[in-house]
Amino acid sequence: MKRFLWILFILCFCCAAAGAESDTEKAALAEMITPYPGWKVLADDQWGDTAAAILGRDEQRILCVAEKQDGHWKLVIANENAIPDSITPSLYLDTDTSLFWSYADDWYHYSYISFRENGVWQAPGCIRMDWMDAARTMYTETEHVYKEGLLSFRVSRWDENENLQSEYTVGPFPAKWMAAYDTLATFHADAAATAAHISDDSWMQDAALRLSAAEILPEYTFVAGSATKNGLEMLMKDEEGRLHLVTWQGNAGNAITNISSHLPEGTVYGYENFSHCLWLPQGIVVSMDVYRDGVWHPEYTFEDQAAGEPLFFGRNWIREGTGFAGRYFIGDHPWKDLSLDWSTLPARLEDARMQLDASRWAVVNNPNPSDRLHLRERDDKNAASFGKFYNGAPVEVLRKYDGWVFVRIPGGFTGWMMEKYLAFGTNGWAVENAFPQMHSIDEKEQFTVWNAGYVLRGDPSETWTVEQGETCCIIGVYGDEWYYVWFPELDAGGMMLQSDFWPGNG
Repeated sequence: MKRFLWILFILCFCCAAAGAESDTEKAALAEMITPYPGWKVLADDQWGDTAAAILGRDEQRILCVAEKQDGHWKLVIANENAIPDSITPSLYLDTDTSLFWSYADDWYHYSYISFRENGVWQAPGCIRMDWMDAARTMYTETEHVYKEGLLSFRVSRWDENENLQSEYTVGPFPAKWMAAYDTLATFHADAAATAAHISDDSWMQDAALRLSAAEILPEYTFVAGSATKNGLEMLMKDEEGRLHLVTWQGNAGNAITNISSHLPEGTVYGYENFSHCLWLPQGIVVSMDVYRDGVWHPEYTFEDQAAGEPLFFGRNWIREGTGFAGRYFIGDHPWKDLSLDWSTLPARLEDARMQLDASRWAVVNNPNPSDRLHLRERDDKNAASFGKFYNGAPVEVLRKYDGWVFVRIPGGFTGWMMEKYLAFGTNGWAVENAFPQMHSIDEKEQFTVWNAGYVLRGDPSETWTVEQGETCCIIGVYGDEWYYVWFPELDAGGMMLQSDFWPGNG
């Protein structure tokens, strides 16, 4: 399929270049152009008893299809909404039942495909191809898939030799509205899920996003938003005119909708090149993210007129700085989901720490940072060890008993640690983490994460996957095969194979 599309793109442009030497029958062209005096044929093609043309006048465009019936040409489709204004695609008929049109700029290539089935030309599918680097060694293909009222985007990444590197699906998103555009005759480019002028920062263009928003919350009014890899982010007004951030995520057929507490009047979605951010009237910019359980939350904030590192938020931590360069301050805070008081959302670490409650938390704190602390099956040094944990590894304190602490580690697994090797509450904030700075191997795009209970006890559990590049902290080790891993941004943890990591390039 990939090679076929690549050849098709070339053929389409060849057809466009050779438009002056059209082989389309004059009678077919006349049938399509006669109803539109003053218009010009910009592109055309014919296969047997089917002909197609794109007509233009100034910036306006019309897509026409004619069919020969009983020896005479008949105009069967004249769609004034199928081609965006000012666009002049190439046009190509591959058999008399498949119509393609295509256009491109320096980075993107769009190909629309419509098939005639049972005598009816179907709504076109769209594939967008975009180069990922200036050297054009990697590119992605994005194809929207509509099924049973839901819209998904299938994203495939290829190298220059047409080898598939990775593939994932975004969505599905609610899209019953697409049924109104389910034929080529009714197709509307401005309402299409993917279009020529779609933002680089959204999978759906604005008009399509508005229609999906109306399906999710018909009583709300759409203001702005985008379709991201996580799902839909939409700034909307409720029936009383108050602003809310509404997020929607479809996962294996289960829809998760988050509606924020009302936002301050004057909040704007999109700030300069931070297109997925909210700009709050108090001068704070905030980006959203989603935990693995589908709950959305502030990801990071910064003051729009101040220099410095952004402030990051997890469910039970805050951090200034990115990746290994930042220190995690463990504790509970009021900004863990979208129900927060937006007027209290901080952008500075010192302001956030004042509202951070670390009383339920501790971190591993060996006097010798190269040592690691055992997680025991029981409150006994001779009990079986479930692994050893590095300084800085966060644990939730469940109870204390006679010099031992029953803890829950990231991912939910529980066990006992010696109290004297833990730093509790705010004392844990001074502990430097000793996590090994390993890197996930380049050969994989996705990695399997196991539940610790499955590895250690054989408990029934489903594994899950994480993509290359997700922030991962190695907080412990079990034997010679496993690492304990913590994904702070996902609020998730588990175990991964040590063979999935390497020391990197320093």
